[in-house]
Amino acid sequence: MINKNDLINVTLIFFLIVIFGEVAWGLRLNNDQVFGYNCVRLLSSNNRIGKKVALTFDDVPNIYTKKILKILRDYRVKATFFMVGYQVKNNPDLAREIVSYGHEVGNHSYSHRWDGGKTVDALLQDIEKAERCIVDITGHMPLYLRPPGGFIDENIKKACGMSGYGIVLWTVDSRDWFHTDNRQAILNNVLDNVKPGSIILFHSLSQTVDVLPEIIETLQKRGYQIETVSSIMGQ
Repeated sequence: MINKNDLINVTLIFFLIVIFGEVAWGLRLNNDQVFGYNCVRLLSSNNRIGKKVALTFDDVPNIYTKKILKILRDYRVKATFFMVGYQVKNNPDLAREIVSYGHEVGNHSYSHRWDGGKTVDALLQDIEKAERCIVDITGHMPLYLRPPGGFIDENIKKACGMSGYGIVLWTVDSRDWFHTDNRQAILNNVLDNVKPGSIILFHSLSQTVDVLPEIIETLQKRGYQIETVSSIMGQ
């Protein structure tokens, strides 16, 4: 027959097992959930945001970025610039100018040389090197990451998750990098495919400088507000 003291001890041990078990499970579950969520956190546009679109510019800063900044300033438009670390290092004043005009910055790697063969550690080092460079020079933390070329594999997902970044791609590709001497093709790619919540991909190129005023004017005439990516995400 179990006496009162034995019953109390058994009950206490049972509750301790349950409590420690729940704590251990909760910690494991929490880590799995956070890591798993980050691994597949591919952020897209939000079509419920209304008639807003985001202009994004990759491979900045370079010799064409200053002209892009002037156009955006003339039209009072804010955009999101995905910065390449080594280009920030080579053009620090221009990188700071992007931020001083109130634009948003994202991480576009340090080397801009990613492929399917890189390890998670190598990717992490490249991401973090770009981040340090951007923060040290501009004073601003990049909000999102866009892999070079939009290339994504499992290692890239893991590296982005471990570094805390969400991956932002695009919903409309201007293909300005391809149409080096066909401005109408760039215009058509953007204006024929844009819709509320679109994230539009540009690069810092001479042909982009050429078409950007017409694209902004047309979007504004259609009633679109041009915002940053974080605004389109509703954040």
